[in-house]
Amino acid sequence: MPTTEAHITKVEHDIGTGWYRISTDGDPSRMDTKIREKAEEAAEFKKSGTLAYIEYSENPRTVDGRTYRNARYERAEPADSNGSSGGIEQVQETPRGGSSEDPQRAWRICLQTGAKVAIQTLPHLAPEQRTFENQKQIAYAWALFFMNTKQGDAHATPPSTPATVQQSARGVGWEPTGDPGREYEPPPPTDDDIPF
Repeated sequence: MPTTEAHITKVEHDIGTGWYRISTDGDPSRMDTKIREKAEEAAEFKKSGTLAYIEYSENPRTVDGRTYRNARYERAEPADSNGSSGGIEQVQETPRGGSSEDPQRAWRICLQTGAKVAIQTLPHLAPEQRTFENQKQIAYAWALFFMNTKQGDAHATPPSTPATVQQSARGVGWEPTGDPGREYEPPPPTDDDIPF
């Protein structure tokens, strides 16, 4: 669960929605909860002015193409207690393509994103090229591009030929299939592989 060290600067209650808004001088600067006890705990930290070690969860949502962080206040304790980082900044680094604990999930996310990009290309293709097979190839090429592109690689280009796609698959760690036409096979499908 993500954590931050910050001062709680304000606790407000929206009686219309029932949400409590907790403001901090750190990141995230706003956290919400509907649980009164959690809001009261936050209010105590605001009153005392004590630096707090705050645990929160994130529930991002997208509205009209914009993604909102939606941090949820979970709990807090004084920063000088056992939970303190002792002045060491807490970070959680996620490798490109997703979580290092679940490479299958990272691949699914890249494939889903590739499928979305492939669909966006439909208006730019000739009518005879708007086949499902072509869209699968485009989605696959973009998924490999997302999976294999290092952060900050401004000159990266998406794979554009079947040979490039096959060569790029080596970077994902797939096993050879033995079929020269399909040299590498993606990870086995699961119930979560639906691209939408």
